[in-house]
Amino acid sequence: MNVEGLDLIDSHHGDLNPAGLGEGVPTTRQVLEELFQLLEDYAPTWYTEKHHDRAVAALLGRHI
Repeated sequence: MNVEGLDLIDSHHGDLNPAGLGEGVPTTRQVLEELFQLLEDYAPTWYTEKHHDRAVAALLGRHI
């Protein structure tokens, strides 16, 4: 994991929420839900049913 860019989160946290959907840095769950929705909406060819099932399990807090 490249950690060099992590400093950008603190210095540009306002850019993380350009639509104004709340204040401050989003929660991990909010980001996971947003990424899940993008994957569901755009369904890249590599996004398999196994990936979908794992994402749903993570959102529901279950182990598969």
